[in-house]
Amino acid sequence: MTRQRRDIRCPLSKALCTGLVVVIASCWLIAREPNSRQAPENEPQAQPQLPEGKGKEIVTKKCVKCHTLDKVTKEHRTDSEWRDLLKIMTVQGLELTPDENQTVFEYVTTNFGKAQTPSMAQAVSVESGAKEATYSKDVAPILYKNCVACHHPNDIAPMSLVNYKEVRPWATSIREKVVKREMPPWHADPKVGDFTNDPRLSEAEIGTIRTWVSGGAKEGDPKDLPPAPVFHEGWHIVPDVVFSVPEHVASADNQDDLRYYYIPTNFTEDKWVQAAEVLPSERRVVHHAGVLVISPDEALNHREDTSTITSGQSKFYYKTGTALHIRPEMPVVNDGCASPTGGEVSQKVLDWDQEKATQLAIYLPGHGAEVRPTGYAVKIPKGSYLQFDVHYSNRLGEDLKDRTSIGLVFAKEPVKHEVEEYEMWNELFLIPPNADNHRVTRCTTVPRDVIALAYTAHMHFRGKSMTTDAIYPDGRREVLMNVPHYDFRWQETYFLKEPKFLPKGTRLEMTGYFDNSTNNPLNPDPSKAVRYGEPSNEEMIGFWLQFAVAHPTEAKVATAEAKQ
Repeated sequence: MTRQRRDIRCPLSKALCTGLVVVIASCWLIAREPNSRQAPENEPQAQPQLPEGKGKEIVTKKCVKCHTLDKVTKEHRTDSEWRDLLKIMTVQGLELTPDENQTVFEYVTTNFGKAQTPSMAQAVSVESGAKEATYSKDVAPILYKNCVACHHPNDIAPMSLVNYKEVRPWATSIREKVVKREMPPWHADPKVGDFTNDPRLSEAEIGTIRTWVSGGAKEGDPKDLPPAPVFHEGWHIVPDVVFSVPEHVASADNQDDLRYYYIPTNFTEDKWVQAAEVLPSERRVVHHAGVLVISPDEALNHREDTSTITSGQSKFYYKTGTALHIRPEMPVVNDGCASPTGGEVSQKVLDWDQEKATQLAIYLPGHGAEVRPTGYAVKIPKGSYLQFDVHYSNRLGEDLKDRTSIGLVFAKEPVKHEVEEYEMWNELFLIPPNADNHRVTRCTTVPRDVIALAYTAHMHFRGKSMTTDAIYPDGRREVLMNVPHYDFRWQETYFLKEPKFLPKGTRLEMTGYFDNSTNNPLNPDPSKAVRYGEPSNEEMIGFWLQFAVAHPTEAKVATAEAKQ
């Protein structure tokens, strides 16, 4: 994803270089194979050697359409995980006869299995005398509240879980995932912050699912079902207006195709947006997408041909195709907090206003609709353009069409605070080969009283963890966000339940760690030194703060306009 594009660089208004494979099966059981290092033409790609045995030939022939054999050999799974993985792959188009399916299952569990964890063994034996649970009365309310936003037809999850018929085949796997707290996915430290979009289940809810599965996963009386959630043509909001980019053909096997589109709003008066959502029509090939508000003059100055680079950018970057990379001769600044530039490429101190942006919404795995609290909204001045930044990554072996859109919900209540975004980056780091805990920092000082609304951490496949601290003017230190187990395949924005006041002079310190070793199963190439770049097999590190200026603004709320 890109920051607001200035001539001195191609910032990444939300530098999202998210790794999306066929759907987001990666968040359920499948860890996506990272983009492989580009090999010179005619150089054979090394494949891991599979153990001999019945099933080897099937795996070698049929399990490499969307990933390499590393995906099979690197990640050992329990019998239940392998069984569910084969189900998901079948849903996604893997063609196996029933006999072949069983042969592959026996082969991978024999050669790449792992023992059931103690927590799961404990979960299987539910205390005697536990109250019986049924799907209709006890489990459906939990799934409706925490799971079906992704697990419904034509959404990001690999299977739908909106009714008993759909849920029942996955009952054992659901229990295993919730007991391990792998589902619903959430990567922030539960001891730090309180967030509106935290989907984690309570211990009581996990207990209910355990009891239900151990009791036979019974349906119960359908009359006990709560009202089912209603979804609107793929949207998680009900837009007042929708803007779309032209249809784009994502070429087969082009994994880094970055496109910019400039769409006029034609608004004749200022608009205030309380909620927004970016929605690709073909999620399988959209790596990420972000939408910025820019002025008509900015739109005229930008070019949609991203295969070229401006003279200002060329001092710091080079391009391959449409993807941007840091020049190898640029200085190395790992500790941005100790540098006056903070690790920015321009090598001059950039102020807060230069790095903030008017971001409406982003699309990436794990990110839902952007919904602001009542009284908070993003301003779209009349006559503005929307800059769509879409990163296509097609690993599917066939050309696929996409038309990405953004839906906007206008504020219906008086707006007191204008929402903006500040993006804190270090672009001058260098991660050494085989480094398993490489530290990179960036700091900034808040220039005025602001109200924090949401936080986002962004790294790529080698990203390990990130923490952002606030050091207040009186010397107090507070952890604002802690992501101890960062996962590039599922990136959340953490929306605060209660807006947080950050007084003028507060210092923000971002500290991230990278794992570029063989211990990281997602690592594209541990032997390679890694620097900043847009492709997923390179790296980024950024902390994004959604905020509002503390003093109220006077905002006229206009009526919604007709859909485009």
